[in-house]
Amino acid sequence: MALEGETIVVTGLTPGESATVTITFTKEGETDATAEVTGAALAIGTAPTFSSSTSAARGFTFTITNYSAEISYTLAATNAGSVTRNGATVTVAGLAPGATSAVTVTASRAGYRDAAAVTSGVALPPAPTPPPPAPEPEPEEPTEPSTPTPPQTTPQNPGTSTAIVDGETRESTVVVDGERFTVSSQGATLVVEPMSGGASSGASGGTTPVVVVGGDVSIEVGGFAADSTIEIWAYSTPTYLTSMTVGSDLAAGTVVTLPSSIRPGEHTIVVTGTGADGEPIELSLGILVVEEVEEAAAEPAVVADDATEASTESDGGASTGIVIALAILALLLATGLLFFVLARRRQRGSTDDAAAARV
Repeated sequence: MALEGETIVVTGLTPGESATVTITFTKEGETDATAEVTGAALAIGTAPTFSSSTSAARGFTFTITNYSAEISYTLAATNAGSVTRNGATVTVAGLAPGATSAVTVTASRAGYRDAAAVTSGVALPPAPTPPPPAPEPEPEEPTEPSTPTPPQTTPQNPGTSTAIVDGETRESTVVVDGERFTVSSQGATLVVEPMSGGASSGASGGTTPVVVVGGDVSIEVGGFAADSTIEIWAYSTPTYLTSMTVGSDLAAGTVVTLPSSIRPGEHTIVVTGTGADGEPIELSLGILVVEEVEEAAAEPAVVADDATEASTESDGGASTGIVIALAILALLLATGLLFFVLARRRQRGSTDDAAAARV
C-alpha cells in the first residue's frame, strides 16, 4: 500500500480480492482520529471470441460468438478498414480488393478488467479480367471439290478389253460366264455384270455386255493393292462414276448406275488403281447401251384353246339333246292322233250296226 499525494494505492491483491484500509489522522495537540475504507481489485474481464470471417466485396464480416449485451465493445481495424458492429455481427469495409485487415475488439465492463482479442479477414479478390475477344476468323473461301483426272483410255468395242500397266499396253483376256464378263491381265481382274433389280439382267447373251440406259452395272476387281483406291469411269466421253477401297483380300466391289447422259451406243467401262505389285494399272471393257431390252413374244395359251374346245363340245351336246327331245315329242303326238282316229272309227261302226237292226 502506498500514499501518493491524496491517493492511497493498495497493491498485491488478486483479481476480485477485497481489502480494508484503516487511516489514522495524527496532529500535535489533538487526539488521533481513524477511518476505514474497503475496496476490491478488479475481476478478470472476458476476452471476445470470434467466428470465421466471411469475405465480401471490399471487406468481410465476422461474429462475436460470446457476445453479451452487458459488455461494451471497442473496435479498431487496420489497413484503412472501417469497422462497425450490429449486435454480435462485425462488418469491415473500405478495403482494397484482396486486402487483409486485423480487427481488435476490446470488451469493457464495470468491475472487470478490459479484455481484448484480435481477428482478421480478407476482402474478395478483384474480378478476373475477361480475356480480349478472339479475333473473328476470316471467312474461308469455298473450295471446289477436286475432280479426279480421267485416265487416257482408248474406247473399246463392246465385248473387247484392254489393259495398261505403268503406261504400257499389256495383253488382256475376256472370259464370259453368263452375264459376267471377266477381264484379266497381269494378275489383276475386272468383272462387269449388267444388273436389273439387283440380279443379272439376262440382256447380254453372247459376247456383248448389254446395259439399258440408266441401268445398274456390278463392278468387281481383284489383284489390286490393299487399302488402295479404285476409280471407275465410263467412256467415250470421260464420266466419273464412283470410287471404292480395296480390302485386305486385294478385292473390292460395288454397283454403279449409269447416268442418263450416257446415251444408247457403244461405251467403255474403265477402272484405274494400283496393282498388287505396286504398279499403276488400268483395265477396261467395251459395253453396249440400249434403250430397252426386247423380250421374246409369249406363245398363245393352250388353256384358251381347251376352253374353246370344251365350250364347243358343250354346245354340241346341248344341240343333240334338243333334237332328241323334239323327236320324242313328235312321236307322242303321232301316237295320240292314231288312237283318236281308231276311236272315232269304232264309234261310227257301232252306230251303223244299230241302224241296221232297226230296219
